[in-house]
Amino acid sequence: MNRLLKICFFLSILLFNSCSEFGTNIIIKNNTGKIIDSIIVSNGFNEVMLENLKKNEERKGFIDFKINSPKHDGAYFTKIFTENKIINQKTFGYYSNGIPSGSTYYIQILADSLIVNEYFDK
Repeated sequence: MNRLLKICFFLSILLFNSCSEFGTNIIIKNNTGKIIDSIIVSNGFNEVMLENLKKNEERKGFIDFKINSPKHDGAYFTKIFTENKIINQKTFGYYSNGIPSGSTYYIQILADSLIVNEYFDK
């Protein structure tokens, strides 16, 4: 019986650790040809802010769905700032019942637009 308890304990620790990253990865690439002061990506209840993105620089962030996670549907949005002004913004993606649909969003910032691609972990 003692051995069975140890196995159950080990499996519960393993399960807890495998679920520790519950959220969405964000990868942002600055293809504008100029420095971006900051970019905010949010799901409406948590956000990632990346500052000082240089020309052609790529950065990563993570939006955590475990903190303040509501039980409703929603979308992501991004705001891009240069010289304290919003130069671009976009709503994209989807989550359902507080659970993200995809695992990674790749956002390319162009001079006049944003391209957002969603990728799923296998």
